[in-house]
Amino acid sequence: MWGSGTIQSTSGEESIVSLSNGNVIKVSTSQLLPANPGILEGVNDLIQLSYLNEPSVLHNLKRRYSHDMIYSKAGPVLIAVNPFKDVQIYGKDFVTSYREKATDSPHVFAIADNAYNEMMNEFHNLNLSCSGETGAGKTETAKFAMQYLASLGGGYGGKECKILQTHCILEAFGNAKTSRNDSSSRFVSSSSPLSFAHCSLLKGKLIDIHFTALGKISGANIQTCKHVLLEKVSSCHSSTLYQVLSLLSCIVSDVDFFVTFEQSRVVQLAAGERSYHIFYQLCAGAPPALRERLNLKMANEYNYLVQSDCLVINGVDDGQKFQKLKEAFDIVQICKEEQEQVFAMLAAVLWLGNISFQVIDKENHVEALADEALTSVATLIGCAPHELMQAISTHRIQVGKDSIAKKLTLQQAIDTRDALAKFIYASLFDWLVEQINNSLEAGKKHIGRSISIIDIYGFESLKKNSFEQFCINYANERLQQHFNRHLFKLEQEEYDLEGIDWTKVVFEDNQECLDLFEKKPLGILSLLDEESNAPNSTDFTLANKLKQHLNSNSYFKGDRGRAFGVLHFAGE
Repeated sequence: MWGSGTIQSTSGEESIVSLSNGNVIKVSTSQLLPANPGILEGVNDLIQLSYLNEPSVLHNLKRRYSHDMIYSKAGPVLIAVNPFKDVQIYGKDFVTSYREKATDSPHVFAIADNAYNEMMNEFHNLNLSCSGETGAGKTETAKFAMQYLASLGGGYGGKECKILQTHCILEAFGNAKTSRNDSSSRFVSSSSPLSFAHCSLLKGKLIDIHFTALGKISGANIQTCKHVLLEKVSSCHSSTLYQVLSLLSCIVSDVDFFVTFEQSRVVQLAAGERSYHIFYQLCAGAPPALRERLNLKMANEYNYLVQSDCLVINGVDDGQKFQKLKEAFDIVQICKEEQEQVFAMLAAVLWLGNISFQVIDKENHVEALADEALTSVATLIGCAPHELMQAISTHRIQVGKDSIAKKLTLQQAIDTRDALAKFIYASLFDWLVEQINNSLEAGKKHIGRSISIIDIYGFESLKKNSFEQFCINYANERLQQHFNRHLFKLEQEEYDLEGIDWTKVVFEDNQECLDLFEKKPLGILSLLDEESNAPNSTDFTLANKLKQHLNSNSYFKGDRGRAFGVLHFAGE
């Protein structure tokens, strides 16, 4: 904690300071940093501060925040502080003010306006990057930037309206309540072609908005940012869910290995968190006729949803959100028949979690119970109940020209069932993105000008950090380097080239931290890859190998047992 105060006296290396709260303390003079004069309190650009140090930056941001001024500038960079409430600064009158240059106050609209003007005047493409910790407000910021660009590119009709409606769909299917954020981007996706070997977590998106020569929006494209996990499961080239079921029983490696690395939110939740919004919206908002066709229950009757003891979000009406989702589907031209198929797949995923198993022999092999859950899933995905039962209760092994069905233990059967649920949802998400892109596709008027908005996952430090956090924080570390180099290093190199007499700003380059991840052959990723292919490898052998090779890196922290630490720019 920093505190503001006035130096009363200094003697040697110690100073007596009178704090603003009236307390008088003795501190080391080296711990004191100069404060800015009162006339600079709350300036909108941090570059205007006489003293640019950590407490001065924090004090200025806090001062502005207390007056609902959530935006500040740091040269070309916009700093947005999440207000955690509605602030009335995004209406059409604000759009008009920034379009007509009637204000120069820091705002996401100003950043979007600058990008648009540069694209039109300089004839090159621009990229807006939203980065920050989880819960910082990146997705909302990206949404407001898109709103402004839509107004510049033709108003809110046609393609512009479709682009804005994509947020409603992607948020429903890709966001969830976490312990730190009521609507965190937690996208799940698979790769194409459909493959268990490439089932992955996705946590971020890149939206390219294309413009005509006259600056009107001609279309858009959504790309999903994926990191592929380490499952070693046979590929599944399938166009129908029935084929998926058949191939599911042919998984050739241990299913436990698959589940360990892909702890998907679809089937596994931490206490106080929720699965994807769409499940709760469907359960709360589906009309009676649809509920009957899907045999749909309330959220509290599905095992996948009740495990975290969190079914609602304060102040959020899931039923109303479902109605808005259906309107968004209509606007992006997903027909009623396909909408119902989407809802059927969601119901199938929920019912899969309710399928239970019974022991059938002395070796603890199991088979699925032929109850309401099993028959509901079979009906929804279009196969016979006995085919589904066989697919999730057995595992096929190829012996010569013959195929033998091997019975599964309880845990293996549960993992197989959950793998199917995750795979259906991931494939559904990919299909939705494809349909949205088809609807937003740029026409012949597209001439190559575009503005891209990247909304990436934020830095995470949880009680238990796994491979997912490892990948997320590596991506953020790379973004931080881009930010540092853009703001400091490249700018200073330009000053040097132009012979400007000035005092260099010292900044911390995080290349050594990135080397910890990337360096070959002794970076974490290379060592992880090597250990994954070694016989008899375990979490302990990996942790020991990392300590053996990486202890000399100042960003690595060896720990006891299976754990290790990385000292990221945002924390350990």
